[in-house]
Amino acid sequence: MTEGRIPGDVPPDSTGTPDAKSASRGFLRRYGKLAAGCVVLAVAIAAVVAFVTPLEEPAPQPIDASSVPQRTAAHPTIELPSKAVDIPTEALRTELLELGADLLARFPKVPEALHVVAWMYADLQRVTDAERIWQDCIRLAPKQVGPYVGLAAAAMKLGKDGEAVATLQQAISAGCASAELDHQLAAALTKLGRLPEAVQVLQRGLVAYRQASENWLQLGQIQIQLGQFAEAEASLQQAILHGTSDGSVFFSLATACARQGKQEQAAKYRQLFSARKSEQAAAGDAPFQLRYDAEFRRIALAAICRAGTVYDRQGHPAEAERWLLQALALAPDNLVVCGELTAFYRRLGRAADARIVQQRMVDIQPENTVHYVNLASLASQLGDYAAAEAALKEVVGKRPDLSIGYSGLAQLYLQAGKLEQARWFAEAALRMEPAAPEETVQTYRVLAAVCGRLGDQAAAETALAEAQKRASALARPPQANLSPGDATGVPASRRQVDQP
Repeated sequence: MTEGRIPGDVPPDSTGTPDAKSASRGFLRRYGKLAAGCVVLAVAIAAVVAFVTPLEEPAPQPIDASSVPQRTAAHPTIELPSKAVDIPTEALRTELLELGADLLARFPKVPEALHVVAWMYADLQRVTDAERIWQDCIRLAPKQVGPYVGLAAAAMKLGKDGEAVATLQQAISAGCASAELDHQLAAALTKLGRLPEAVQVLQRGLVAYRQASENWLQLGQIQIQLGQFAEAEASLQQAILHGTSDGSVFFSLATACARQGKQEQAAKYRQLFSARKSEQAAAGDAPFQLRYDAEFRRIALAAICRAGTVYDRQGHPAEAERWLLQALALAPDNLVVCGELTAFYRRLGRAADARIVQQRMVDIQPENTVHYVNLASLASQLGDYAAAEAALKEVVGKRPDLSIGYSGLAQLYLQAGKLEQARWFAEAALRMEPAAPEETVQTYRVLAAVCGRLGDQAAAETALAEAQKRASALARPPQANLSPGDATGVPASRRQVDQP
């Protein structure tokens, strides 16, 4: 692998371091061994900040190399499935209903648990039961957006579009906000023929949620109905830019362009739509039962994974692990489930188990540098510095423009006592685009410690002063004339973080 380089600089050598029901129960027995023992830059930031024990106000003097932990003999206690388990749909249904009953019995006053059950019931077409549970959720937690969106969706399934609008407006009045809320409200307003209001809802929401591709698509399609063809074209282009997976965007673009006289562009979009439609038709040739079973597995996977997180947060780790591993057995390459499992094992301090799940995430999505950063963090915790170094070099090689790989290597080399390498990578990190202000503070602290150990007291003092200045700026309260978000006036809860 070619390491990322800074033009004009050459780093020191750094090589060599560091029945239905019985089938269901049979499924659990088969994978009981698994339980015996889930995309974004913020995750990577947290991992790098925790890569080593943070240096608490480091003085520019040498540090004791004996503080570096030795390689551990820790081994994973779980075995990950390599193939999806084959379990009949009716066995899964039985399992889900038992799971829902257990959640309701154990956590009748926990909004998160109720929301998971309501969501599952709605997917299982028990819409009336789902409505009742979501109403209980809202009474218990009036500021959580999910139950409002779920309740509104259930109302729309039953043809109660006016009730859906009222529910979502109640959510907004309670201070809730999300791209899903905007999407659902616009859909309900559209069904009621209130198109201009739907446009306003989407335009306002897309200021905060620019990456919500399905909302851009929805906006463009409503604008076509209103005869706003140029505006619709722009919205639909944004939907494509932000990665919509809905092939109808090409049909809508063809319409918007044709109505503006752009016949050549319209023809191009018609061709794209026809190609996508052919692909979907080919996929739809599968027998109904196969498609039904696949959709049901998707529902079961989501419900089981969500249930696992509920058990975890309510202090039942054994149940949480059982359900999360069962979800993984249904879909061994599901990134959401892998992410939940990794976080779960991290919280329990089971770094070896977290590491093998994190390695699965690297294998599934090798282009995502976040996975390598988190893998390096776990390898470092286990004392496997060579693996940590290799993972961080992958980050530098894939994204040489970001500081996060360099800063991670600087911390690693400081731990290993490779001071020249640590200094080079710390200085390189400070020349790159930072992942977060906190990362820059940490890198200056690492640089101060390294320079102190190298005997360059002037550079150590300069770096430490810069770290302290930046840390003080971060701790300073925001200016009174700014909103809780930033100078744009967008609240923090409504902003999104780009993935590297």
